Amino acid sequence: MFGEIEVVSLVREAITRGAHERVAELVDAYPLEVWFGMRPDEFQLVVAEASRSRAGRTGTVALFAPVFVASGIVAEPLSPEGSTGLERDLHVLAQAVATRMRGHAPEAWARVRGIGLVTDPVPRGVDPTRGLRAFALFQAGFTASLAGDLGEAMDLYAKAELCPVPKSLDFLRRHALVRHALIHALFGDRSVAERLERGLLTAGRTDSWVEQEIGAETVLLRSLLRPADEAEQAFDAIAAVDATAVGEMWPFYLLGVFRLAVIAGDHVRMLGVIDWFDRANLVGSGGPGLPGSVLCSARAVEALLDGDARRARRALRGADKDLWDIRLLAAALSLVGGRTARAVRQLEELASGTARLRQAENLRVICLAMAARADGDEELALARLRGLAPHLDPYATAALALLAPELTEAASTRLEGWPRPAATDSGLKGLRVRPTLTDREFDMLKALARGMTREQTAEALFVTVNTVKTHQRSLYRKLNANDRATALVEAQRLGLL
Repeated sequence: MFGEIEVVSLVREAITRGAHERVAELVDAYPLEVWFGMRPDEFQLVVAEASRSRAGRTGTVALFAPVFVASGIVAEPLSPEGSTGLERDLHVLAQAVATRMRGHAPEAWARVRGIGLVTDPVPRGVDPTRGLRAFALFQAGFTASLAGDLGEAMDLYAKAELCPVPKSLDFLRRHALVRHALIHALFGDRSVAERLERGLLTAGRTDSWVEQEIGAETVLLRSLLRPADEAEQAFDAIAAVDATAVGEMWPFYLLGVFRLAVIAGDHVRMLGVIDWFDRANLVGSGGPGLPGSVLCSARAVEALLDGDARRARRALRGADKDLWDIRLLAAALSLVGGRTARAVRQLEELASGTARLRQAENLRVICLAMAARADGDEELALARLRGLAPHLDPYATAALALLAPELTEAASTRLEGWPRPAATDSGLKGLRVRPTLTDREFDMLKALARGMTREQTAEALFVTVNTVKTHQRSLYRKLNANDRATALVEAQRLGLL
């Protein structure tokens, strides 16, 4: 048995001697030690060197070759007929990683989710795969996250954290730990993210190049876990991260930085984040799954926060309609359009998609509360918000304050423990949900627009003046108005006239 450094030294020595068979044998026996012990560009050359031998065309070298197809260094390998179960799993894994790197995460996830390395129980003690199981679980977890299956991703990362690995490959477990924590920091339970982050403090570092990626992701994680009033410091910390270390994780960086901009109420930074990632033309940005939809989602959120529902609808064209956040935004747009019954139905159907993601569930419940208030039922709106107060996250707090400031004020006044948003003056216009009006309230609105008095309205509708007063009060409440002029201005802005 060799350590990581010894294996790498032996491979380099064999390359210098032109011993292709020896290079292939070493890579075949210690693929992860060689892969992660060398710089990526050097490892690509090793694969090219090893593939010249007969062993390199039939062993682990050939199985991992698809990962490097995009670079043109090696060709797609043939399916390893007659190979062992482990080799078949590695073949499928390699094909899935190559598919994901070409921007097709959902297809890659469908390929890899059923292989034995992913589905079999984690062994106790020594794992005979020498880290390949942990590697497969980590890659499957990341693929699931890019496909939008965050619950499965968390389960696979947790499984990878428990997997025995050689000491030189301990970074596999640490990497799974930080990505597991990032899902919780962005969408799940912040307290779980904090617990996982503390676990990073006790884990040892290695000399692998992957430590740079882990370090960059740890900075993002810790920035997201800062208190809301430290959003500016969080921005500064992330700005210092080397952009080359982001790689395929770019959708999570975009989400993280964009959320910090929302928390800080910084509209300029929101637009800057979207613009930078849009121009970068990153892997998968035009395809299915999270990479193909994350920019659509960010644009739609920015547009909603700025009170432009039409622009938000345009932003969601082409987004993956199966992703929970896209479904949530579709419900929000139904709400903005005054279709509260449809919005509530969409939000109720979304419950299973947000059940394991506390912060996502916070946003879903907030939209339900906004729907109740749009229907004129503030008590129901506050009842829905009441259970959120103990674990409301900074992003949801800021989003509600920008989308529905009146509801935020009511919650702050009447709900014990309701947090105040960090930002108070964002420059954003905010979202005004179009209220659902009854037929009688529409009649009142039309009468107001025609300049009719209460008596004239009562006579035209064959009702009493008191009935007109009742419907007008209800109309004014829904339009957040105290007089005829304000009601008419608001009705025109909302497209009700």
